[in-house]
Amino acid sequence: MPHLVQLTYVLALRPYMDYRTGIVGIMRGISYQSLREALFVEPHVGYKSGSPSKDQMRRVIKTLKRAGLISVISQGKKLILKCELASWDFCVQNKAATKAPQQAATKPHAKNNVNTSNYQNFDVQAAIAQTPQPDTPPVSDINIIFLQESFEKFWQLYPIKQSKTRTWECYQSLSPTPELIETILTALTQQCDHYQASVAKGQWMPNWKNPSNWLTQRCWEDALYEPQTQGNSHAAHKSKSGSLLWESCKDAIEGYDDAEESIDEKANVVSFKQRQQRAY
Repeated sequence: MPHLVQLTYVLALRPYMDYRTGIVGIMRGISYQSLREALFVEPHVGYKSGSPSKDQMRRVIKTLKRAGLISVISQGKKLILKCELASWDFCVQNKAATKAPQQAATKPHAKNNVNTSNYQNFDVQAAIAQTPQPDTPPVSDINIIFLQESFEKFWQLYPIKQSKTRTWECYQSLSPTPELIETILTALTQQCDHYQASVAKGQWMPNWKNPSNWLTQRCWEDALYEPQTQGNSHAAHKSKSGSLLWESCKDAIEGYDDAEESIDEKANVVSFKQRQQRAY
């Protein structure tokens, strides 16, 4: 490999690798500028001084990636690399001993210098070591970073910003996988769009829950529903009641109209007879 690539791997990456995970950039952050500073050459007579450019460092990282020495697992603007072929000789597995030494210690009998039949008895008990318990496995720093970044996306997306510390604890208790995180964010986005569209139509919508309760109750599994507006329900009820009232009063109104017509006819007959009498 080119000399600059070898120097970058040996001087700028391996010294800062975490021997538990083989990752560079978590315990101590790195960037292209920090890699340039690690490869800086001081002025000497007959030697070229200075540090490589950022474009050169980008080409170096691509060369190491193509060679299979590293893999890029960066998130956002933070540079994170993993040394795939590095030896982890200084890493010890954190577990309990499978064959713990069991040593029994007994209490010796006390000397009885008095020549008598009554002597003091001592209980002989074995002191057995407790069963060894494995230590709690450490939480990987890379997982914590991914979890925090996904939680920040959830927090920015949720409409109500309340009890962030409590919400973070509930989010951690879920131990979300990348698939579950994607499901939660997708469902929350759909619920937000549905809520805004329903409010724009004049529909009544319930208030948003506290974000910690939303996570605890697994509300991302809720189905979207279409609530009925108060105005439409009132209009439907009004039209229905109006039709029933019309049907019940229709016969009475028709009878009233017939009565009015008969009264008008009688009045016309009376007025005609009166006119004839006056003419005579």
